[in-house]
Amino acid sequence: MKTLGILGGLGPATTAEFYLKISYDCQKRNHVQRPPIVITSVPTPYTVERNIILHNLNGYTPLLIAEAKRLQQADADFLAMPCNTLHCDIAHIRNAVTIPVMSIVDTTIAYIQAKGYQKIGLIATAATVERKIYTSVFESSKIDFVLPGADEQAGLNELIVNLVDGKYLERDYKFLHGVIDSLKSRGVDCIALACTDLQLLKPEKQRKDIPIFDTMAVLADAALEEILSW
Repeated sequence: MKTLGILGGLGPATTAEFYLKISYDCQKRNHVQRPPIVITSVPTPYTVERNIILHNLNGYTPLLIAEAKRLQQADADFLAMPCNTLHCDIAHIRNAVTIPVMSIVDTTIAYIQAKGYQKIGLIATAATVERKIYTSVFESSKIDFVLPGADEQAGLNELIVNLVDGKYLERDYKFLHGVIDSLKSRGVDCIALACTDLQLLKPEKQRKDIPIFDTMAVLADAALEEILSW
């Protein structure tokens, strides 16, 4: 098996879910051993973390590069980041290490194309939206998409901060489903949770009226395939 290096900690609960999904899914596929995984929890100051989510202010690039190098030194064969927003810096990280860095965007696009979805409702952080991490690739791939309105995006940013802080509030559940309803009314045929922390609310378990997929799960599936490819 190949050794996966996880750039984690943003947020911690999502990193744990990512690790657990890969471990449990590997057990179903391989009855010989558990997957070799090395995890680093990026030591991001809380102020920097909030500024990333709320205000699209980057302050974490040197931290990501340093931790990516540590994972390479720990003999990881490839890296993955279970956080969409961190993919703003994927080019810098790839330039800093000599091992492959898997892209959550690439794996998501492949998933969308395999499913045949035509119009995506994209729910993400302000940084992911404003830096066009997904939408630029959607446009080049001729995939239609719809984004939440400005007020909805502001509410989503606050909701995501709560999740990263370990707060699961009833009003946040209701707000997220309200955004899903709004996107559905605009003709989307699926919802992409393009902030990996949103999977902690598990909206796909509660909605049967529209397909909802979690980009973290898509990345985990792709990472497992890579682990087992050797």
